[in-house]
Amino acid sequence: MNIKEFIKTAKDGELSVSELIKAKRYIPSSEKTRLANDAIDLSVEYDRGFMGFDSYKKYLAFIFAIIEAHTNLRFADNWDDKIHEYDELCENELFDMIIDTFRKDYDESFLVLDMMCNDMLANNSVEASIARLATSASENLDVFVGALSDKLDNIDIEKIIPKDLDLNKLQRMLNKFK
Repeated sequence: MNIKEFIKTAKDGELSVSELIKAKRYIPSSEKTRLANDAIDLSVEYDRGFMGFDSYKKYLAFIFAIIEAHTNLRFADNWDDKIHEYDELCENELFDMIIDTFRKDYDESFLVLDMMCNDMLANNSVEASIARLATSASENLDVFVGALSDKLDNIDIEKIIPKDLDLNKLQRMLNKFK
């Protein structure tokens, strides 16, 4: 049933909201995860290489998906039309009535969404970026030091340093650079 049809029928008052929508009290965890991923995909934004969310868009996208997953209600295809339908549900005090038919799973579904967003943001923080950079630099430095060490092992130091080198003179010169 589309939202406009639902609102008209609910306003007539012949049937209760729960009779109209035939709500599922529970959807599987895999479905919650898929819905959360879809909402995240619609709301993720990048700014100077860092990820963030349009929180309101994330909320609305998840609301639309969670209602459709738990009920026989269908929102419009167009984003602006969906928002208008959401506003109509709220204006007619039907939104909470719909959600109340599967409230426990609604709360659990939002917890899944929040956890997934928090994980993404934690992996995208400045600290995480620095840690990845440091790990990468360390790995590259290990490769460089290993290669340099192999080369230095093959150098005959006696051939590089002149036999008549005045070590005291060299030390005085190096001290000037302190």
